[in-house]
Amino acid sequence: MCFTCLPAGGRDKRGGPILTFPARTNHDRIKQEDLSRLVTYLSTVPSEDVRARGFTVVVDMRGSKWDSVKPVVCLGLSTPPS
Repeated sequence: MCFTCLPAGGRDKRGGPILTFPARTNHDRIKQEDLSRLVTYLSTVPSEDVRARGFTVVVDMRGSKWDSVKPVVCLGLSTPPS
């Protein structure tokens, strides 16, 4: 998986971490379970204090169609906060 999701290293206004899904045309070809595992792992990287502030997720849709971005958005709706 080449740059499926990037921990931006920045923080939002609340101090929560930012996860970025860069513009891609093949999000629909990534297995949902792999994507879920990746986001679960990335959500454990920040300290518990920082995780408690919540995450900001940026999904860059430039050049993408809804069908290719939908798995990323659905993942966000189905993944409980850590």
